[in-house]
Amino acid sequence: MVPYGDRWWRRIVRGVLSGILRGPRIPTLSTMNFTTNTLALLASMPEDSPATETAGPNIVFLLLPLVAIFWFLVIGPERKQRRRRQEMIDNIGKGDKVLTNGGMYGTVTKIQDQTVTLQIADGVRVRFSLQAVQGLADDKQGADEQQKKKKSASEEPART
Repeated sequence: MVPYGDRWWRRIVRGVLSGILRGPRIPTLSTMNFTTNTLALLASMPEDSPATETAGPNIVFLLLPLVAIFWFLVIGPERKQRRRRQEMIDNIGKGDKVLTNGGMYGTVTKIQDQTVTLQIADGVRVRFSLQAVQGLADDKQGADEQQKKKKSASEEPART
């Protein structure tokens, strides 16, 4: 469906003809004043005006502290954390208890190139990417979570 109806071509022809018949546009008085005033202002400025100077080292002195703050608050700690994580992944060995990103606890049974096999229950082994290992799990941490689950289950009122 054509937006201007079935005679859309008439609008185009009418627009082209009106442009030809009107002739070139003559600048109005207000645009001429703005142009001449701007040119006069630019011509009256001295060559050594402060507007032509560059900011130079002033911007460097402003940006340098911002970069330093950004480094100390964001980039530096993130690099340290990444280095510690990589060391932890490199030192994982058979028999270590680990926690995955998905929240699964397991014991490492086998490590191949970039995969680790975890035993999460008796006879249940699951393969993960080494990058899926979030950290080492302490025996105390796993026992504390089990005790919390038992407490929360025993504190729930019995439903009748």
